[in-house]
Amino acid sequence: CLLRNERNLGWAGAVNRALGQARGDFVLLLNNDAFLLPHTVERLLVCFQLHPRTGLVAPFTNVAVRAQRYLPALLSHTDGTYFRKRLQHVLGPKGSLLKTFGAYRSRQELSHFYRRFFLPRKPRFPSVPCVIGFCVLGRLRMFREVGPLDERFRYCGFEDFDYCVRIRLAGRSIRTAEHAYVHHEGSRAFTRHSRLLGGVLEENKQRFIEKWRRVPEARKMAEEMIRCYES
Repeated sequence: CLLRNERNLGWAGAVNRALGQARGDFVLLLNNDAFLLPHTVERLLVCFQLHPRTGLVAPFTNVAVRAQRYLPALLSHTDGTYFRKRLQHVLGPKGSLLKTFGAYRSRQELSHFYRRFFLPRKPRFPSVPCVIGFCVLGRLRMFREVGPLDERFRYCGFEDFDYCVRIRLAGRSIRTAEHAYVHHEGSRAFTRHSRLLGGVLEENKQRFIEKWRRVPEARKMAEEMIRCYES
């Protein structure tokens, strides 16, 4: 069913409302600035067969924390325009960013990129400190056990890291799927309000640090996630 919110609930609030209506075994949280490629969900599902104690699994992408970022594809993000131009100047008019660096500039090139760099990969799901919530798969039972996302994190930012801490405290792992890829535009909801985004992220970062600094078993996890965010 389609749920419409009368006001902006923020990412955590919107997800919590959706989870309250969810049915089935698995839930895919997917942002509206993400572009799924063929077989993505099927490839993510394999993780739960190989690693039953998985809490969340996420694909590789172009805009994310270090643990799930495919670096060459960062050139495919809007903010990579300058670097693309510089590299294209070095390569010359006949050079190919796609063939040389694994970057893409259109959905057609994205399809070629995916088939060349990710489809042939074997399924591997390394454990990582955290993932961002733009595209994550988890069991509905896990979401019920860990509980709703913390809506004190305004709009967006660090509520996904906070949930990763809680999942790990519950004895489950966070993993990436090295053979899955989803394109991410990144913070599209704040395109016209970049100054607001920076302020919100800093506020949420401080809230995240303060929340976990007095919990010994979680403090190191939170510090590790901050390093991932800043790298």
